[in-house]
Amino acid sequence: MNISPRDNRCGITLLPEHAGMCQSLVFTASDGRSIDVIAGCTEQELASGNPWYRGYWLYPFPSRLANGKYTWQERDYRLPLNEPERDNALHGFLTGVTPEVTDRNIQQDSAEVTLRYQYDGTNPGYPFPGEVTVTYRLQSPGHLTISVSVMNLHDAPVPVGTGWHPYFSFGGKVDDLCLQLPAGDLVAVDERLLPTGPLTPFTDFAALSRMNDLTIDSALKLHATGDTRAQALLWSPDKQVGIVTWQDTGSESGAGYRYLQIFIPPDRASIALEPVSCGINAFNTGENLLVLAPGQHRVFTNGVSLVNSAGEFSTTVGAE
Repeated sequence: MNISPRDNRCGITLLPEHAGMCQSLVFTASDGRSIDVIAGCTEQELASGNPWYRGYWLYPFPSRLANGKYTWQERDYRLPLNEPERDNALHGFLTGVTPEVTDRNIQQDSAEVTLRYQYDGTNPGYPFPGEVTVTYRLQSPGHLTISVSVMNLHDAPVPVGTGWHPYFSFGGKVDDLCLQLPAGDLVAVDERLLPTGPLTPFTDFAALSRMNDLTIDSALKLHATGDTRAQALLWSPDKQVGIVTWQDTGSESGAGYRYLQIFIPPDRASIALEPVSCGINAFNTGENLLVLAPGQHRVFTNGVSLVNSAGEFSTTVGAE
């Protein structure tokens, strides 16, 4: 499913038949070039079930759940281990739900589409029905805003986490790209990529820096600042274009993407910059875990914008 404004200066490809994954996101640079900033799945990856979770929405938890086990309201639950080599449940199960396209609105320089995921509570590891509604809003020539509503349809309070798993690329290896990250503390992880407790201030990419041989698969717990939006910049010196990814971190008492999960896959052809609402293994640690009352919903917001010079970094967020 391709969604573009009538001016065709930007567009997004979503695959409802593959859990609504984002397969491409094309913006128009100031010199007229069309730039696809998403590293989607190959045909082989699609056939094998998208093993790297490219472009998926994550629910009812992002990242890893140790042994697939957790306790909620004095009852023990267990989810299937879909990362068996590490004895973890990974990224929830929305990846197996086919969303319904509920709304589409195409204008001259903007476009909008909404996908709704209905979960009926049939998984015994999470027997709590819910609804996830994702709205993508494009603005020509280079802005995407995403709003996600998570609702509890159960008759009692439930634990919830969510996130998005995009992989970004400009072609070629990420070693040649430059990265700037928001202020945050790196979550220390063990060999199972589960948190060990310590948080370490991470300043390596406080300024725009070449990625070189950076290897990472962990999360930044974002620092609370006066601005509730955290931004990262990914810049291609070769193509002289970049993207800003941003996420609304929310207020101290409200919902927000409090973490930025960062992952470079083995082929080093892309980088995942994932806005997530809670910490790794949050169903057990409680780190920023959201609890929704019956009928309650919360909205999370993030976005991606094209920049034509690194100097645009501070002025791009929120532009529509």
